[in-house]
Amino acid sequence: MIVNVVLGGVLVWFELNPYIKTVHMLFALILVSILSYICIKSYKMINTTLFKGLKKNPILSKSLIVFWILIVVEILLGTGIRTNLELVSIENPLLSKGELLNALDSYKYFHSFLGFTLFFLSAYIYSKLRTNKLYIARFLGIFILGMIVVQIFLGEMMIFFELPQLTRLFHTWGSSWLVGVVIILYNCISNEYDK
Repeated sequence: MIVNVVLGGVLVWFELNPYIKTVHMLFALILVSILSYICIKSYKMINTTLFKGLKKNPILSKSLIVFWILIVVEILLGTGIRTNLELVSIENPLLSKGELLNALDSYKYFHSFLGFTLFFLSAYIYSKLRTNKLYIARFLGIFILGMIVVQIFLGEMMIFFELPQLTRLFHTWGSSWLVGVVIILYNCISNEYDK
């Protein structure tokens, strides 16, 4: 946590350097993951009976791991796009939003492709959780699917319309919440208390 605080200060000191910004975001995502892990582990220790008798689903567990990796990559790509948009607009203040987007590398398309991949993966995860005996697992499955839909909608709206800068912040926050939610869901469906 202290590393991320120091990185935040360094980030401001170096006027939002894109590389420092990416490392800062990566440490923040790791911190969210660790805190989410601690929360669900303590909840499971208090409520051990809720988690007994769960059927192990290794495919679902692996899908959640892949989902977590992809969402982290997606967030880092989005951070890169946001940073590059800001840097290009500072250097070329007269460019329109369309011209700013055209000035970016092709990874903006990969960001969109990855977003739709996450949608299909979240739909798969939800389909596997619909009949889970744990209410929290079913709820988190639909939450993940809903958040992905909102994130895609918000991302596309930012491309086609002049939305306030604050929208980018909410877009980033929503994705960051997903990182923690996936960690919680993964730990909910693991059955270590069934031994």
